[in-house]
Amino acid sequence: MVQKFGPYTQESVSIPGKTILGSSPEGDYKITMIGQTKSGKEIKKETTAHLVLWTPPVTEEMMRFSVIYEFNNSEAIAMYDKYLTEVVTPKIPVNGSVIIHGHTDITEV
Repeated sequence: MVQKFGPYTQESVSIPGKTILGSSPEGDYKITMIGQTKSGKEIKKETTAHLVLWTPPVTEEMMRFSVIYEFNNSEAIAMYDKYLTEVVTPKIPVNGSVIIHGHTDITEV
């Protein structure tokens, strides 16, 4: 299959990968570029390329979870053990960072 693009008069041109690849995620291509000098002489250059369609990764940039503690106790309520191990932990990506932030109040007993 032959695809033609142009003519172009700019010094630099960018063609979207999807325009070339169509529905294929990747492919090997023979590229022929034909140009013309100011004097009218035709210049032809050929090369090959392996193109891969880049798709941005789908990631959640930030997730927030809350854990409740009993009054005057430094250990979380027992039901949070299962929540932390079965819900929160699997959502932490490999090499991800976890920030733990806590606070207390000024209530006195």
